[in-house]
Amino acid sequence: MKLVLLWFVGLMIGVFNPDVVQITGTVVNDDVPLPGVKISVVDGSVRTTTDKDGKFSLTAKEDDIIQFSHVRMAPMSVKVEKSMDKLLVKMQLSVANLPEVTVESKAKRDQRLLAGAYEFDYNIIKSKFGYLDKNKSVYSMRIFEGDKLFKGAPNFLEALRILMPQIRVVGRADPAVYLRPNNSFRSANPVVYDLDGQLLFTPPTGLAITEIDRIAVITSTSIGAKYGAPASGGIIIINTKESY
Repeated sequence: MKLVLLWFVGLMIGVFNPDVVQITGTVVNDDVPLPGVKISVVDGSVRTTTDKDGKFSLTAKEDDIIQFSHVRMAPMSVKVEKSMDKLLVKMQLSVANLPEVTVESKAKRDQRLLAGAYEFDYNIIKSKFGYLDKNKSVYSMRIFEGDKLFKGAPNFLEALRILMPQIRVVGRADPAVYLRPNNSFRSANPVVYDLDGQLLFTPPTGLAITEIDRIAVITSTSIGAKYGAPASGGIIIINTKESY
């Protein structure tokens, strides 16, 4: 009876005010009617609540925004259009009310997928802060397979220089390595190293080339946001064959 009365009043209002839209509908969650949903027009005084069958009726002006809220559901909004008869509103559980086993952030899901593909995809490197995909990374990065490094080189740095001639090595004992070839490289920060998740400030030249599974060179200064200011000169990430 109440819904019929509201519909009649709304119809009369609509006759004298063409901008007013009569809205009727049902709110559901997983196709189950949802009672007790609070419905209101933003910046307006019109309010109502769904009945035991999830049904509601109210009037609003075209282009108004209607908000739907429920203690267990994620709030949602709908913009009023000219014709909104028999509107079906599908609400979803809020994150706080989702079963714990189904809550997984996109970042965690991406890391899980990268971990599964790591062994076979050499575009992926494992860093101190998680897996990085060269094809999706915001950093300028090159990744080399350990098997592509020249085994006859005296150390991995010299083997890497064959593939990246722009690398500059200064000194012999604990050499400083610079990734950006310019006349002022001596005033820039040398690279730092991520060896199987361990941060090093001197190159692990004692590491046998045959132990390297893959190696990544990141030249972006923005990598310093993750590793700190010393990494603003770039970083070399080394994954050994024993790391997985």
